[in-house]
Amino acid sequence: EDKLVSISSAEGDMIDQTMIKSDPTMLKFANEHNPKNPNMVSLVVGGVKLLLHSGQTQSSMPVELAFQQKYGVIREYAWFGQGYLFVGFETGYMVIISSDTGDVIDELFSFRFHHNGLDMFCVHHDLQRCATAGDGMVKLINMKDKFREWKESKSDRTYISSEVAKVCQ
Repeated sequence: EDKLVSISSAEGDMIDQTMIKSDPTMLKFANEHNPKNPNMVSLVVGGVKLLLHSGQTQSSMPVELAFQQKYGVIREYAWFGQGYLFVGFETGYMVIISSDTGDVIDELFSFRFHHNGLDMFCVHHDLQRCATAGDGMVKLINMKDKFREWKESKSDRTYISSEVAKVCQ
């Protein structure tokens, strides 16, 4: 409510605080998906920006990522691989970025699996698959290949009657 994000140690000692401009949502830790910095914290700010904070020292400045306006509001995001973020937007676009702050953070790849909008997605790390929900269906994406080669497994597509239900989680 005070638009202040605090990072504390396990003992309760404050490591850092960051003031943000809009409401924070979807706070996540990178954990094993960012071996260079497993303490990295990420959160969505104002529905359209992603804030990355190293979570290690007060001297480390958070990085705020803004996306192209055509993508719209962030519906969900997930850490995967070795420091990558998979971000899904209400317009059906899905974007992959790297959290390696040593490089300029930029979109590595973007694609649109749902043309009428994305409702939700989730990643199964062990199977290296992603389930996306939108346009009245659930699609399964094989994440084993390079980003540019990710493809929907059309035989696994599941249709959902929009009058009966909508995937929301």
